[in-house]
Amino acid sequence: MEIFEHYRFNYMKTLDLSSNILKNINEIRLPTLRTLNLQNNQLASIESLMPLTKLTKLEIRGNKLQNLDFLGSLASLEELYAADNEISDVQGLAECPKLKIVHLRKNKIVEFRASAQLSQLNYLNLRENLVESMDSLVSFLQSHPQRKLDSLNFLANPVLENKEIEHNKMILDVAKVLKINKEEITLEEKP
Repeated sequence: MEIFEHYRFNYMKTLDLSSNILKNINEIRLPTLRTLNLQNNQLASIESLMPLTKLTKLEIRGNKLQNLDFLGSLASLEELYAADNEISDVQGLAECPKLKIVHLRKNKIVEFRASAQLSQLNYLNLRENLVESMDSLVSFLQSHPQRKLDSLNFLANPVLENKEIEHNKMILDVAKVLKINKEEITLEEKP
């Protein structure tokens, strides 16, 4: 965005560039930016986010992103809304240890191989993906037994075709989950 090359916005905290049919975006140099909304564009890559070290909330729903590698230097990120993309690789999440909310609904994720470093995560939405096995998700949950995951949603994934009750029990056995697939867990269901 050429406007950012000519003017200084040293105190900007929020930037909304949603629904602008953007296909690419140049480096954004806004040192105080906390919230960035790029949803409903046509972005296939957003490597230009690297200098946004204070960013805490990123909205990138409805683009054409295939991975989360661009998260590299967003160590302050707490909320990521990346639904309705083409994401299949979530390894970039490992670079964001402060993440509390990860919304990845309607992507192409087959396996949730996330880093154990996500110890603050309390909301995870993997609904409408291609998840075939719960093994990597269970391993992730076991990596921090003290983690309290308030909500976990993996509805509309192949893994649930005939095994929903088994998988819910598997999750309950390893995590302090309050909601699974939008249903609250009662005290009787908790191990």
